Amino acid sequence: MMGRSLSLCAVLLAVATVTVASPSSQPVSLHDVHSAVALAVAADPCSMQLGFAEELERKGEFYRAVTEYLRYGYSCPGVRQGSAELGTARCLLLSGAYEDLAAWGENEARVLEGEVAARMLFLAGIGRQRSGHHTFAADDFRSALKKTDDDSLRCAATLNRAVALAWDESYERAISLLEDDALCPSARTSRRDSYTGFIREALRSPRKSRRAARILGIVPGLGHAYAEHWQTALVTVALVALGAWGTAEAVDNDNHGTAALLGFVTLTFYTGSVQGSGEAADRRNEAVKRRILGPVQPVYPQWATEPTALP
Repeated sequence: MMGRSLSLCAVLLAVATVTVASPSSQPVSLHDVHSAVALAVAADPCSMQLGFAEELERKGEFYRAVTEYLRYGYSCPGVRQGSAELGTARCLLLSGAYEDLAAWGENEARVLEGEVAARMLFLAGIGRQRSGHHTFAADDFRSALKKTDDDSLRCAATLNRAVALAWDESYERAISLLEDDALCPSARTSRRDSYTGFIREALRSPRKSRRAARILGIVPGLGHAYAEHWQTALVTVALVALGAWGTAEAVDNDNHGTAALLGFVTLTFYTGSVQGSGEAADRRNEAVKRRILGPVQPVYPQWATEPTALP
C-alpha cells in the first residue's frame, strides 16, 4: 500500500509540475502528461514495480503477482526488504499453493530478520497446517513466537499453534496454550473460548482401538461393527459365509480345483478384512475428529491476506 501511494504521489506531482510550468494560455497536452509520468516512473522505478505487483494481487492475478514480486526483489535488493517475500507468500496462500508456501516461508525466514522473519514463519505454519502437516505447523508457529515482540502476532501465532496441536491430537497441550494468558497479553477472545470448548469435546470423545478392532475382526464382520462401519460388517459376514459354503460344496462334490480356488479367495478376503478392521477404526476416529474440530481453523491477520505496510 505504501509503495502504491508513493508512486501515485510521484505521478501526481509530476503532472502538477507540468501544469504549473505551462503558460496559462496554453493547455497541457496529453504528450506532456505522458512525459511527466515517464519521468516519475524513471525517478522511482522500485515503487512503481512494487505497486504494480500489489495491484495484481488485489485483482486476484496471483501467479502474475508472484512474478512481479520476484522481479521486484531481484531488481531492488535491500529496498523495503521483506516486501517481495511477504507478497509472494500472500499470493501462494490465497492461491492455495500451501506446500509451496510452507517451503518458501521457511527458506526466506532464514535470511530475513525481526518481524518480517516472524511473519514469514507464521505464513509457513499456515501452509504446513493447510497441507496436513500439523506437527511441523506447530513448530513454525513456535519459531514465529520466538522472533516477534508484537502482541497481535504473538496472539495469532499462539492461537494457530494450539489449532495445529489439536489437529495433531495433542489436545491437552492445545488447551494449556489457549488458557495461558501470559502467552497472549491481550484480553481473552470469544474465538479462544470457543476453540477451547471444541478441543475439550474432542478430548472427551471415545476413540476406537486399532488393536481391538483387529482382534475382534477374527470373527468375520465384528471388527468393522466395532469401528461402526455397519455396511462393511454385513458385507464381510455375507461374503465370508458364502465363500465358506461354496468351498464346502465343492469338496462334497469332489471338485477339488474349485474348492482350492474358492478357499484361497475366501481366506485372502478374510485376512484382508481382519487387517481392514484396524484401518476402519482409524477412519472412524479421523471422521469424528474432523466433525468436532471442523470449526477450529487457523486465523489470518489482515497483513496475511492483503498488502500492508511492513512493521
